[in-house]
Amino acid sequence: MNYLRYELGRAEHALAAAEQTSAAAAQRRPLPQPPAWVIEHGIGDGRPPVSIRHSRLDTALISPERGPDIH
Repeated sequence: MNYLRYELGRAEHALAAAEQTSAAAAQRRPLPQPPAWVIEHGIGDGRPPVSIRHSRLDTALISPERGPDIH
């Protein structure tokens, strides 16, 4: 039984070290870029998008009020 407790302690120690290393690496990574396109889906299965927006545009490219606005 002491052997199992010893092995459990070793495993917990290794897991804690790996989590600490992963947390430190996550803090060093830059934040990801925001997505260029945002699609607002309709409600329900198989419904078309409600609007499609580009991150550099203020207006929706497709909206229910205006329809497609792609040139």
